[in-house]
Amino acid sequence: MSEVVVRMPAALYQRVVERAAAEKRAPDEAIVEAVTRWLEEEPTEVRIRRALMRHGLWIPPEERRYATGRPIDRETLEQRLSRIRLDPPLSEDIIAERGER
Repeated sequence: MSEVVVRMPAALYQRVVERAAAEKRAPDEAIVEAVTRWLEEEPTEVRIRRALMRHGLWIPPEERRYATGRPIDRETLEQRLSRIRLDPPLSEDIIAERGER
């Protein structure tokens, strides 16, 4: 294992020592765990993009060809939707995924 010297404010070091003692661990173990979690964390940009997608506020580039940005009237939309056939129906597919059959 490599060795690193970390300089930190005395108050922060004291908090690390107290927290590690409360968890019955050495301070260096607590620091290694914290750094590991930090490195495994998703970048903020990825988390923001996922949240925007969930709320329909961002469209991935590979799906942009389907989003024209042009308004569509209700009648045209209903006509287009009436031509779509799902086999099996979506509700049956969802039930099958849940294992409720």
